Amino acid sequence: MNIDILIDGKFAKRFLDAALEGITKKTESSLKVAAIKAEQIILDRTEKGIGYQGRFARYSSGYAKAKRAGWKKTPKRKGFSGDASGIVNLMVTGNMLGAITHKAKKDQARLFFTRATEAKKAAFNNAKRPFFGLNAGEIDQVRRAFVRKFET
Repeated sequence: MNIDILIDGKFAKRFLDAALEGITKKTESSLKVAAIKAEQIILDRTEKGIGYQGRFARYSSGYAKAKRAGWKKTPKRKGFSGDASGIVNLMVTGNMLGAITHKAKKDQARLFFTRATEAKKAAFNNAKRPFFGLNAGEIDQVRRAFVRKFET
C-alpha cells in the first residue's frame, strides 16, 4: 500500500522562506546579545586593569604621578582631578571607553569606536596594553550568550 502526498511548490517555498526569516531574525537578535556581552566583558575587565592577555603594563612613573595629581584643562585636553587608585585602567575622562559600541546585522556583529579620535587613542593604548579583544574563555562566554538567546 502506498500513499502519495503532493505538496504545492509555492506553499513549500512560502513555508521555507518564513522559516528562514525566523532563523535570520533569531540570529540577528542573538548576535546583538553576543555583541553586548563582548562589550561588557571588555569594559568590566579594563576597569579592573586587565587586558585580554593579562594584567596591563604599569604606567610610566611620570604619567602615574600626573594621573594621581590630575591636571588642568588646556585647549587640547580636558581637566582631570586625579586618580589616587594607581590602577592602570585606561580611564581618565571616560571618552575612549565610552565610545565603544556595537552593531549586529544578519550574520555578523561588530564592536567599534563611534569617534575617530577615540579609535586612534584606543589603537595607541591597545598596542601597549591590549584591551580591545577577547581571549578564548571570553569568546566562550560570548558564544554561550549567543546560544542562550538563540534557543529562547
